Amino acid sequence: MWERWGPSRNSAVWIVILLIVVVSLVVYSTYFQRLGSPPEQRIREVVRMEVWIYSNEWEGLLRSYQQENPDVEVSIRSFQSYDALASELSAAISAGRAPDAAEISNAYGLKEWIDTGALQPIEPDGHAPELTAAARTAFTYNHALWAAPVGASVPLLLYHQDKLQNAGYPTDVEYHDLNHMAEVLSSWIQGLKDRKASIKWNQTLAVDDSLSLVFMNLWGLPRDVDGQTHLQELLTTWHALVFDYGVMFPLEHRLALSEFMDGQILFLITDSQKMNWLDRYIAGKFKYGALPVPGITVQGIAPHYSAFVVLQGGEGTPWANELVRHLQSKDVQESLIANTGYIPVREDTLASLKRNMKEADADMLLRLSESFLSIQPSEDDYRRWRLIADSLTQLEIESHPDVDRMTAELLPLLP
Repeated sequence: MWERWGPSRNSAVWIVILLIVVVSLVVYSTYFQRLGSPPEQRIREVVRMEVWIYSNEWEGLLRSYQQENPDVEVSIRSFQSYDALASELSAAISAGRAPDAAEISNAYGLKEWIDTGALQPIEPDGHAPELTAAARTAFTYNHALWAAPVGASVPLLLYHQDKLQNAGYPTDVEYHDLNHMAEVLSSWIQGLKDRKASIKWNQTLAVDDSLSLVFMNLWGLPRDVDGQTHLQELLTTWHALVFDYGVMFPLEHRLALSEFMDGQILFLITDSQKMNWLDRYIAGKFKYGALPVPGITVQGIAPHYSAFVVLQGGEGTPWANELVRHLQSKDVQESLIANTGYIPVREDTLASLKRNMKEADADMLLRLSESFLSIQPSEDDYRRWRLIADSLTQLEIESHPDVDRMTAELLPLLP
């Protein structure tokens, strides 16, 4: 009876197999729940994207982008200067080992890299209405936008507030231009000497290594004056800072920023973006103030732009496009001044910040942005940049420089 109605030997085997399968599924499920996910979900392809920068302030934003996108691994290479990055980028493009994205400046380089075919257009038709006109123009060539501007900066005149007050001189003087400022500072120095008062600084006026940027802003885009006369006056004034007024030391530009922090310089002309860096290192040791560079708002301001280009054909190219859109997003742009010292490039962000900004220095930067000039990239950009720096060097070391020759060489290259 049992053999007829009970389970057969085959049935028992199938029951055992079924139990083994059920137990295996339970163990398998429990194990991978604890581990996090099944192997087919845990194994994912991570895309590696290489990004080159010369402004260390972008590194934090790049790291946060990677945290928000775990499928991409961002490898960051930092350079000490734009000159160093641009030179290495040109070599890397020629050797076929360019990064996926790179920070560039509007100073020079864009036209050269476009001609190599190495760059991918950010906007092929140049349509980027969210950006300011000046930011778009700086990286538009043949109607296409070739780099994504993400931040702007301008030259500023910083002054050591404590030393000025201790010397009995005002901080709110309105200097008409660089020549007027040199006259005022020279008279202050002479006044201290006449009173036999000690001078508590080493150098009265210094310009850091942003020489070409500073000079481009002193030049502006003169419309109501003769360009040749205007340029000759600028070159003559630069020479006079050293040889006539005696307020600036020759060839002291690379050390100017550190010497200002050490209290050895009374006035410093530098890039506005460096104020964040100064605030961290000065850390309340003394008070300093900031003013527009004398005369630069008269003809308009030629800003420095930080932008990112996307290189063709790399594994991380799609992610590089996402990255530049992230850096131009409203969330990033609204906190740009606080996080990096750069001025935003979005129209809506600038309008919002101007309405709500309460900090005086940041408000001044936003107001200066209203005078930004729209200057297109040119094949002469690099030559102009180098010639300005070389000419200013000659003016600082030669007692009788050939200003007419410098004017004839430089004038055709200026916008």
